[in-house]
Amino acid sequence: MREVQGPTARAGEERYDAIVVGSGLGGLVSAAYLAADGRRVLVLEQHDVAGGNAHVFRRRRKYEFDVGTHYIGDCGPNGIFPAILSGLGVRDRVTFRPMDNEQGFDRIITPTATLDVPAGWDAYRDRLRAALPEEAEGVDRFVHIARTVSGATRESLVGHHMVELFREQPDTMRWARRSRSLAEALDHCGLSPKARTLVAAQAGNYGTMPDGITFAEHAAMLDHYMRGAYYPEGGGQMLVAAFVEALESYGGELRTRCEVRRILIEQGHATGVELADGTRISAPLVISNADYRRTVLDLCGGEQ
Repeated sequence: MREVQGPTARAGEERYDAIVVGSGLGGLVSAAYLAADGRRVLVLEQHDVAGGNAHVFRRRRKYEFDVGTHYIGDCGPNGIFPAILSGLGVRDRVTFRPMDNEQGFDRIITPTATLDVPAGWDAYRDRLRAALPEEAEGVDRFVHIARTVSGATRESLVGHHMVELFREQPDTMRWARRSRSLAEALDHCGLSPKARTLVAAQAGNYGTMPDGITFAEHAAMLDHYMRGAYYPEGGGQMLVAAFVEALESYGGELRTRCEVRRILIEQGHATGVELADGTRISAPLVISNADYRRTVLDLCGGEQ
């Protein structure tokens, strides 16, 4: 099924099993798996190309800009990204090139320290200890908690339960709760401002301060890269192309230049969407891959 542009396409078929608002990677993965499950799925994208932060644009026919895909973690043989692609039958569409995971895939530079971040929790701990010799105990404590919590989080993603870990290590696993922030964990480990800057420097990947992110989320991000950093050959657009191919091969549809004005809600349940031109499309399931704040305050009206 080819990509269709414009809100009037398929005007005679305005009911779907699921509608996905936004075609970022999260939206495309959700839509493709729903389509693979036999649902009639429609993805609506206000831009003229799919991909969100994963799309690539060019200037003067010689400069190429990859909007947000500067590195991806966990793309080894048993990685999450290859597993997601394999589940949709498009694993061979993307080649992941490993970055310098031994010497360092990231370089953190502060006025008082420089840290090249390697893959692997042990290597990461040793590199931090070398940069912060006077804080080895705090570094060990932080890495142990982060490694344990993130490992449990990843296990839950692949279908395993965390109950046993909570029973075996209750003091450590309490940091998996959504009420515990990264700032609290840094305090708990007794890390200095210098150390806190180094271990939280990759916050640029999610764009908030230590008191605005849960420790479990930060640990999961770290673990993602501790399993190796990679770059998709051809850029982020290759991931987008693979997921769009999977979506359409299972009968799903992608419409670009279709701005969603609001998500329709009746008695607490989503019933579809209304487009900017007034067109209404019905579905018992609506997934928003738009910005969270915009979804809650604008698309859902806030009161919902």
